[in-house]
Amino acid sequence: MQNVSRFVFAFCILHFAFACSPRKPNHPNVLLITLDTFRADRIGAATPNLLRLAQKGTWYRQADTATPLTLPSHATILSGLLPLHHGLRNNGIGSFPDRETLATLFSKAGYRTGAFVSAFVLDHRFGLGRGFETYDDGVPRDPTGEAPTFEAERRGAETVDRAIEWMRGQGDRRWFAWVHLPPPFPQTYDGEIAYVDAQVGRLLSAIDKRKTIVIVVGDHGESLGEHGELTHGLLLYESTLHVPLIIAGPDIKPSEVQQPVSTVEVAPKIAGLVGLSMPRSEGKTIYAESEYAKTFGWSGLTSIRSGDIKLIRGVKSEMFDVRSDPGEL
Repeated sequence: MQNVSRFVFAFCILHFAFACSPRKPNHPNVLLITLDTFRADRIGAATPNLLRLAQKGTWYRQADTATPLTLPSHATILSGLLPLHHGLRNNGIGSFPDRETLATLFSKAGYRTGAFVSAFVLDHRFGLGRGFETYDDGVPRDPTGEAPTFEAERRGAETVDRAIEWMRGQGDRRWFAWVHLPPPFPQTYDGEIAYVDAQVGRLLSAIDKRKTIVIVVGDHGESLGEHGELTHGLLLYESTLHVPLIIAGPDIKPSEVQQPVSTVEVAPKIAGLVGLSMPRSEGKTIYAESEYAKTFGWSGLTSIRSGDIKLIRGVKSEMFDVRSDPGEL
């Protein structure tokens, strides 16, 4: 995860072409798993648990994140709001406003709510804990209570241990749980992807699949040298924007959706699956604060996508058909 100064990109928001069945189990539990820094193209033989889940549920093959940074991306996933509207544009800066989120919505509906995160960048001080009865952000800290570094994380296995303990403790009470799994390091990326998949498998083994809806979504991807980028949050190519998105559960038939979708649609969809309604933003673009230039980082950089066609405007303008040219070469 990288700190990035003021940023922007325009993104055409396309509503989900939802293939999920409208039928719902009575009072289903809901498990939201967010995968930090997880490329969509890594779901396959090395991730058997994720692949199996995708094949049993609705697999959105063209999902893009609303922003390639962890804190603002999670704010969007939990609220259905673009960064323009929730106000978080960077890691470690600001706090989520008093707006409706999945946690507040489920809490009002009588659900027990718990969150279990693996990185300091999602610490409760940034406001994402609103609506959660339990917000477990126990990354390693120094004696003052501060995380030793901004990049402080805990192992995914520890986060999953805490989440499983909480879920099993709910008995017959319906619950909504959000579990955030830590990012893989670029130097050992594929090996750590397999580790994250194993933790997903542990979570799936711990739930009653007959009455639990599972949503898996990446907050953003990771560039491994494509286009000269060795991280994320700097450029707007598909290596960092394209993310996994899977929804599985009772009465959700196996299907693949090829239409482009955005993570801004995740929260309204989750709410709808259990018969709830969530306010959503009507915005179509995201810009930096009005007192600053409308730029991403230190130079003007915007991106817009319509169907399979994507335009990036930066130092030079580039246009790609991401279906026939997924690597944007």
